[in-house]
Amino acid sequence: FSVSAGAKTNINNWIGNVDVTYASGLYDQPTYYDGFFNYGGLTANMDMSNPRAPQFGFTNGNPNDASKYLTTNYVNRHQIANDKDIQGYLNIERTFDLSDKNKFKFKFGGRMKYKEDDHTRSYYQYKLKTGTLAMSNFLSNYSREKYFNGHYNLSGAIANGYLMEQYYQNNLNLFSNDENYIRQNTDPDSYNGKENMQAGYVMGKLTLDKLDIITGLRYENTGFEYNGNVVNFDNTGNYVSTNKVSVKSNFNGLFPSLNLKYAVSPRTNFRAAVTKSLSRPGYYDLVPWEEIEVRRKRMKKGNPDLDQATSVNYDLLFEHYLKSLGLISGGIFYKNIDNYIYESVYLQQGGTFNQYQVTQTVNGANAHVYGYEVAWQQQLTFLPGFWNGFGIYANYTQIQSKFKVPGIVSDRTVRLPSMRPKVGNASLSYEKYGFSGRLSLNFYDTFINELADVEANDLMEKGRVQLDFSASQKINNKFTIFMGISNINNAQTILDFGDGRPNDHKYYSRWANLGFKYNPFYK
Repeated sequence: FSVSAGAKTNINNWIGNVDVTYASGLYDQPTYYDGFFNYGGLTANMDMSNPRAPQFGFTNGNPNDASKYLTTNYVNRHQIANDKDIQGYLNIERTFDLSDKNKFKFKFGGRMKYKEDDHTRSYYQYKLKTGTLAMSNFLSNYSREKYFNGHYNLSGAIANGYLMEQYYQNNLNLFSNDENYIRQNTDPDSYNGKENMQAGYVMGKLTLDKLDIITGLRYENTGFEYNGNVVNFDNTGNYVSTNKVSVKSNFNGLFPSLNLKYAVSPRTNFRAAVTKSLSRPGYYDLVPWEEIEVRRKRMKKGNPDLDQATSVNYDLLFEHYLKSLGLISGGIFYKNIDNYIYESVYLQQGGTFNQYQVTQTVNGANAHVYGYEVAWQQQLTFLPGFWNGFGIYANYTQIQSKFKVPGIVSDRTVRLPSMRPKVGNASLSYEKYGFSGRLSLNFYDTFINELADVEANDLMEKGRVQLDFSASQKINNKFTIFMGISNINNAQTILDFGDGRPNDHKYYSRWANLGFKYNPFYK
């Protein structure tokens, strides 16, 4: 649900506008039913001729015999989240004419935002007091003979979680709660918090014939309060306690900017900019939660001490507008980043949790990013007849980055996590006769997804190319049909460790949408 209201006024050449918005949302995930079945004692020969999809030749049993898969527990899950957002802004400006070709625009204003978020995750596991259950009592109709791009056959041994829920409800006396599982999976992801942001700015734009000079200063302050849970287990893996933790803090800073634009000709511009910007931590990253697994010596936790990342940016851009509805542009850039935010996996040194593997979002040291970008957009309106509806778009960005992170022996210099070193897009479009269609290709190069203590354990996401298509056809002024197909080439998402060991390989297949748009009020 959302509602907004705004107003605009002009008093003695001072133009003002104000807007206020309220929004609330509810996410209520349907209860998910699940069971984990195990078939022990199988032996198999392994064929590693394709390391991305190893094959198993079982020698003493049928892996699709559901009667051989047994379990002693049943799981159901439910998540619910409520959020509320209130925000508003105010802008006031006036333009002063200095001469025929020179003028000055003065502008100032402010913005506020208030957010509440309440998230509860309820994971329940129920253990049989005695005995086991066979999957053959809960069989699903699901069957997929060509799973993982045709490499595996999934048929005959797939459970129906809803049938397990029915069995559990009809036989409550046979089960007991698994408190260790419930607390480990419920408490860390149940939290609530509030954020309150205020910002104000002042800026001026001076036009001196072909030169525009834009400078400004923005101040932002963000306060937050989060309430989370720290979950503790003993050295045998049994649940000990859940302690509630609260934290209050704030971010603030001044962010100046200077932008220059010089018009060499009516269609050619040079632009230069020096700006300071910020990137705040994610909402959940700041929640003070901890999940401690003593038996496995692992810990996951939030980080309420995270600081916002700030960046000083230098940009130089050239752009030329073509006569036939087109644009060619290119530029270079450099960024100096403080407190870069990334997810890290490291070994705790010393203290109560010495040698524990810790997963946590942290701030990094000073980082440097530089690169270039080029783009070309062209509507082929100079072609005759049918052909002048075609258009071409392409862009390419190459980035170099580096910063130091702690290592087991010494610090090491790496590329920034989550920053793709090469990114590109290309598309062929057609717009004419009420039809609009676009065939798009986008790609990115291999990048660091998650940093570990040593390079061999860094998590790398392999480069990927994806092809998409979208189209719409206008039937009349009130009725339009549309469709889209994503991932036409069934591109795989591959996560490997730094030394090449596989971690997670996924096929999402193709997906599509088809619909129509009707506007009965069009005149």
